[in-house]
Parts: sequence; C-alpha cells; structure tokens
Amino acid sequence: MLVLGTNTYLSLVDFKAWLALRGYSYADYTDEQINSALLISALDYITTTFTFKGVKLLETQPLPLPTSEVSIAEIESGAAQSAWQHLNGRLFVSMDEQNVKGNVIEEESKIDVLEEMTKYQEGTALASKFSTTLIRAMLKPYIIGTSNLYRV
Repeated sequence: MLVLGTNTYLSLVDFKAWLALRGYSYADYTDEQINSALLISALDYITTTFTFKGVKLLETQPLPLPTSEVSIAEIESGAAQSAWQHLNGRLFVSMDEQNVKGNVIEEESKIDVLEEMTKYQEGTALASKFSTTLIRAMLKPYIIGTSNLYRV
C-alpha cells in the first residue's frame, strides 16, 4: 500500500492526472503495476540518487522529504517522470542486458584455431543506457549538486 511521504512521493490519483495532462496513456498498466512504479521511483531511484536541500522536518520520517527547504509537492514532476520511465522499462538497466565492458567496435572469431578477439570502444562502459536528464532537470532546483553520474 502506498502512503505519501512514507514510501512514495506521489499518489496514484496525482500520477494519473500528471499522465493525462501530458497525453500519456496508462491503459496498458494495472493500478498495481503503477503503484509498484511509484514505490520504486521513490525508494530505489529518487531517495538513493539525490540529496535534497535542507534538513528533514522530522528525524523519524522514512523518506528524505519533506525538508526545511523542499516539500514533497515540489518534486511531483520529477517523481512522476521517474515512475513513468520505470513503467516503460526506461529507468533501470537490466544487468542481464548490460555490456559492462562498453560498446563492441570489432569482433573476430577464428574457428580453425579456436581464437576470439573483441575490442570495446573506450569510455562507453556506462552503468545506465537510459537518459535520466529530464528527471534531473525537474529536480535540479531542489537537490544539492547536479552531477550524479556513475561509471562501472
């Protein structure tokens, strides 16, 4: 069960309104799938990726928001975009599909001598293939620092 400020930054009703305003269809998703995306957006992406300005209003509150400088309502668009990207499989990369060595630029196999060679493009071993630029832009006024890029 989703509880605003406990395990989500956005209610199901508000998320559906955000989607409708942008003309995004959620007809292919059940409320359970949407609730899961809202929870994952809050707990697994936003809370672990961003540090918000200010200090928690209550030390015992489960999420970093609200703070003395940022309300939950202020990050609604970023939370919604994050949940939408997760619903569409565009927030996290499946480690099964990720090539951690980078983009392959050349492969060669020689069967007669059982020899293989693979060259990878330098600097392409990113931990994420999906852009989170829009989410970051929506949250930028409320977070400390703007560079949270990770490489593996």
